Amino acid sequence: MLKMITMISRKKGMSKEAFRDHYENVHVPLSHALFPEVVRSVRNYPTTDNFHYVGAAQHPAVPCDVVTEHFFPDRETYEQMMANFAEDPKKFRLLSDDEAKFCDKERMIMFLVDHQTSPVL
Repeated sequence: MLKMITMISRKKGMSKEAFRDHYENVHVPLSHALFPEVVRSVRNYPTTDNFHYVGAAQHPAVPCDVVTEHFFPDRETYEQMMANFAEDPKKFRLLSDDEAKFCDKERMIMFLVDHQTSPVL
């Protein structure tokens, strides 16, 4: 399974509550409507600062307000979705215009991962 991870920070001056409300109630439904190829979507909202015993000294704050996971059945599905998105300026405009309302796009990080799971013993 292929997964896209997106780390999103809120727009300067926006509260965490307003960010989360807009993301959950406006952006997520918009994203689901525009990208039906996504088979699962998970949002992870940090509830603490970085408490890693070594890393916290260098990076005490969590670098984003949400870590979103979008799951795809395979890479081909993802690539076809992205090709369709690139060819549709209306989809791009809708998504981009909404992102400008709640997130700091210059700090957004997106990457693909090969998703693996293991049973907990």
